[in-house]
Amino acid sequence: MGDIREAAAASLPWTEGALARLQDKLKQSPPIAAEFVTDMLKRDTEDLAREKGIAQIDEQVLVQLWMNLKNV
Repeated sequence: MGDIREAAAASLPWTEGALARLQDKLKQSPPIAAEFVTDMLKRDTEDLAREKGIAQIDEQVLVQLWMNLKNV
């Protein structure tokens, strides 16, 4: 049983540059965990973006959101 909030929230659009940064960040993860880490990073990033009223993830937004996640 998943989180209702998670099921109700549609994925936000990501620019190609933001997706490239995400893939670059995944290079630090072991290959076996890549899918899990990708899902976790996308979900956490999108949740924070929604809280801030952001409708699309681009490179600049991604860097700012990840900086916020590190400080939490």
